[in-house]
Amino acid sequence: MVSVADVLNTDVVLHAVACPLPEAQVRWVATNEIPDPRPFLEGGELLLFTGLETMDWSPSRWYRYAEHLREARVAALGIATGLTHADVPEGLRSACAALGVNLLAVPMETSFVSISQAVASLLEDSDRAAARDAVALQRRLAQAARRRDAADSIADELAGYVRGTVWVLGPDGRTISETSPDPTGLAEVRNEVVGLLPHGLGASANWSSPEASTVVQPIGLREPPEAYVAVRTPAPLTEYQRTAVLTSMSLLSLELERRLEQRESARTLRRRAFDLLLQGEARTAEVVLAAADPEGTAQSLPKSVKVIRLRGPREELRRALSRAETAPARYGSVAALAPEKDELHVLCTAVTADTWTKSLWSEALTIGIGSSTVRILVRSSPERADLKRPPNRCSAPSPLATARAWTSPGTAAAHGP
Repeated sequence: MVSVADVLNTDVVLHAVACPLPEAQVRWVATNEIPDPRPFLEGGELLLFTGLETMDWSPSRWYRYAEHLREARVAALGIATGLTHADVPEGLRSACAALGVNLLAVPMETSFVSISQAVASLLEDSDRAAARDAVALQRRLAQAARRRDAADSIADELAGYVRGTVWVLGPDGRTISETSPDPTGLAEVRNEVVGLLPHGLGASANWSSPEASTVVQPIGLREPPEAYVAVRTPAPLTEYQRTAVLTSMSLLSLELERRLEQRESARTLRRRAFDLLLQGEARTAEVVLAAADPEGTAQSLPKSVKVIRLRGPREELRRALSRAETAPARYGSVAALAPEKDELHVLCTAVTADTWTKSLWSEALTIGIGSSTVRILVRSSPERADLKRPPNRCSAPSPLATARAWTSPGTAAAHGP
């Protein structure tokens, strides 16, 4: 990338009259003499003009011209001096300063062709450097994908390369990874994810504002999307940066798929542990739970538990299970989907039962909480431990639903409000 400051640092003689945005990116050089050049510009140009038709322009006319330049997002305006105007017109000088438009004076000894040649040389050098950086980034991304914290490492590498912020979000807007705090940007991205979710893997979004450009895309190989990547940068992405974003998303998709496979295996083990507890095999259940938690963060089962039962659409239950797997109260608890049934079961401490119901409940779910506590007896010998059966009545506080005729999660019937 080439900035206005880079152009001013070449051997070409140019004078900065007003340069409030020296880091503005120069995409090319253009010449134009018409009063409204907007239809002929794409943004990022160093616009050169002699001002042949501007001898009688008033300050208000210069201001309108500067407004056109700002709307066209030119990188800078270069006006020839010593020809039509001996010096930069005061009206233009004031207008550019007021509107934040970079203004350069081009003296008689500096030809427009020499400026074009200097900028072309800078762009070629920049492109070669960008290509080298892109190759180096590919290597760093490959290394990041092999690390234990692959998602965070990939996001960090991408954020550094595009000089912006990268988020990885769950479909519910939960932050999986964030490279730097940006509450305003995060709120915008979360709202966009909500709108994209019903449209699946084929939907993405991008938008720009004076402050930033943002891209949001789903990642993963399954429908519905399990995660989204958002990239927010202070300037539009270059071709190399867009390629880097696509490469990072592919790597994050593979990492997400690996995590999903691990998660499904862990869910199967937790379901088995839940069944073992109902059969009184608390000792074996703890061993199975340890296998489901390779990170080693799970705590031992409590001595007594309450049973929570949720019923509703399968997809809604899976979302609730995802919330359960990241809830602070998950330690010392077991949450599992019932096989071939639209139910989710949770064994938790009596103290955390209300917390669980609040974090898991949604309008689409029916929830029941056991009316009394079930005691788990874990003996020190390898004999079978005893787990008392849940009570035969289960109630839930309003506005949650009630569960009745409870004998075990496999046979109890739940009734909605």
